[in-house]
Amino acid sequence: MSLLVCCISGVVPSDPVFVAKTGLLYSRRLLESALQQEGRCPVTRIELAPEDVAAVRTDVDGAAPPRVPETTSIPALLKHLQTEWDATALETFKLRQLLDKTRKVRARGCAFSLADARRVCRNSRRRYISRTRQVA
Repeated sequence: MSLLVCCISGVVPSDPVFVAKTGLLYSRRLLESALQQEGRCPVTRIELAPEDVAAVRTDVDGAAPPRVPETTSIPALLKHLQTEWDATALETFKLRQLLDKTRKVRARGCAFSLADARRVCRNSRRRYISRTRQVA
């Protein structure tokens, strides 16, 4: 049996949602916060609307819905920690994307810089050779 994991956090979501436009699975909290901030899919960068998100049914027939935790209970503390972890996972995902983009830009810049240095060296060599031929 294979488990479906969230594309942002990499863990099995407790409240999974599916985006038909991208075919990807997300945790509802992470996707909603990403949509509020940018309005785009955080992985594919496609414009998304809230109606593009479909809930994935994970309930078992006859199961009771989860209860709302009290503010002074351990489950409330766990919920708060889960929210913080979700925010950290989303930020880490964005930072990884930015790092990848920066690496690509830097690699391209280094390639251009190396080509420019070779061009300057080649032109300097040609100018030196032409000057020595004129003197001789």
